[in-house]
Amino acid sequence: MFTRRNALLIGLLAAGVVVGAGCSGEGCRTEPPVVQELPSCPDVVPGGDVTVGIRTCQTCNQTSAECSVDLSGIGAGSGPIFFDVRVQACEDVSSCPLPTPSCELPLTPCRFTAPTVPGTYTLMASDGVSGVVVGDLTVDAGGDLTTCGT
Repeated sequence: MFTRRNALLIGLLAAGVVVGAGCSGEGCRTEPPVVQELPSCPDVVPGGDVTVGIRTCQTCNQTSAECSVDLSGIGAGSGPIFFDVRVQACEDVSSCPLPTPSCELPLTPCRFTAPTVPGTYTLMASDGVSGVVVGDLTVDAGGDLTTCGT
């Protein structure tokens, strides 16, 4: 029987997304991966839809990186934009032959609407260990970029 779930799975496989065996959501949890770096983004269009690519490092038990963006801390022309990057973990990291994260993965896209007020905003994300990584996003009235770090 062809279900919506099967259609989604076929779409993910066609897009080159690796789906972990047995990672169907039941018994899975979300957790932050190691975020290696955030880019610096110059000349972004005010109020435009922006995609920022984030380099993550994941262990073998982590799949399906997703990103949500919190713009609640921004003010007129400055402030932090926080990226909450999460992965699915359906097994314990001890199941990995080498629990060292691999950083050779495709960038995780974080999509959001850029602030409308020109200025420099700080990009922030938890590094997944004990700190924060930062980058910056410059919104420019004459800006023409809608992607960064991708």
